[in-house]
Amino acid sequence: MQNVRLPSVSASCVRKTKLFWAAEPLRLKIERPTRSAQHRLSRTHTLVVCHNNPRKGLLASTTSWTPFSWELKPKYDSKFVTVGKYRAHYLAAGTTGNKDILILASQVVVARSYRSTLNALSRKHRVICVELPGCGRSDSVQLPFTHQQSAEWLTQFMEQLDIQSAVVIGHSCSGPPAIALAASYSERVSHLVLMSSIGGHAPRALAKIVVGRVHDALLELQYSIPGVFHGLYNVFLHARNFWYWVRMSSTLDITPEAAAVHVPTLLCWGKHDHTCRLPAGHRFAEVMPMPQLYVSEKGSHNWLIQRPEEFADVVSSFIDSTEASGKTEDACKQALPHD
Repeated sequence: MQNVRLPSVSASCVRKTKLFWAAEPLRLKIERPTRSAQHRLSRTHTLVVCHNNPRKGLLASTTSWTPFSWELKPKYDSKFVTVGKYRAHYLAAGTTGNKDILILASQVVVARSYRSTLNALSRKHRVICVELPGCGRSDSVQLPFTHQQSAEWLTQFMEQLDIQSAVVIGHSCSGPPAIALAASYSERVSHLVLMSSIGGHAPRALAKIVVGRVHDALLELQYSIPGVFHGLYNVFLHARNFWYWVRMSSTLDITPEAAAVHVPTLLCWGKHDHTCRLPAGHRFAEVMPMPQLYVSEKGSHNWLIQRPEEFADVVSSFIDSTEASGKTEDACKQALPHD
């Protein structure tokens, strides 16, 4: 599909909550809260992406994603590294860029699930997608690998790869390890991106999460077909860790640790996410010191994979906006206008 290029967008676009993503209109918003919730979300800002801005150099996006087209021309390398007593697998793409980006693959899938996201982000950044111990092609663990253990292990992983600081992306079950890393080792995290993370809606009945996941799977058939095999891979090779994180999606409350994260944080949610519903994103926005919220109008639970160009543009805009205004808490709050 041919890319549609738009004229340069003026600075006034940051005052609007509607932008044109190629030829297709999208709405960037925090869903209108009830009056009782408005005071709790007053600190949260809507992230507005300005496309084709020559000063910021943002990507021109396609109107849609062609299923599996990104698999035909892989732009990443598959590598292994031994960190501590575990041999870990990761994918690497891009050699130079403004920032190092570290994607934590969800513990119920594998790094290959994020190939489209990896390729889209690597146009501007060096990107690494790592499988934590007990996941994918990384070594198995005898006991479940908790989010605190994951954070400590990640510091060693980053040191091994000579990554001083990175934009850390946690998706679904890998959200808690990303939060723990940012809370306990903030010098390692320049920006935090939480994509439909668990831990913000606990306690929630596991049956409701499973039903919601099935609903999302029907909305994401392009991803769900290979995703089933990726999940089964973990079920057979890392069963104990896999089922541990399935239970954590229902019982873990990570908000106390999220409140201790003092780095710029982007909360990405899909409007049609039935696995980790949008109120969980509102909860994170309520407790975190430096939140910005982006809601994908057509996104579901895995829209960073289904709509990789959109996700790459959002992350780039987030990094640019916070870098331009500084990384202090006050600067982050003033970077973008209130909705």
